[in-house]
Amino acid sequence: MGPCQGTFCIWRGALHLYRQQVVNYEACLNFIERTIEERWKGNKYVLWGDQARQIEIMRGIYGGNFRLGGE
Repeated sequence: MGPCQGTFCIWRGALHLYRQQVVNYEACLNFIERTIEERWKGNKYVLWGDQARQIEIMRGIYGGNFRLGGE
């Protein structure tokens, strides 16, 4: 993954799989949620500088657009 750690491409990939009828809607959301959980491993305790900015972008996209990730 690049600097955003999949923040911008993971949902696009899930949408592509859905449109190609590889997976259903629930499987897409499950995939995105699991990816978010993996992304947080090792990051949620120490956020600073660029890493903090990247996490805020991710939270905005997934929390604001998709209502994923809890509170």
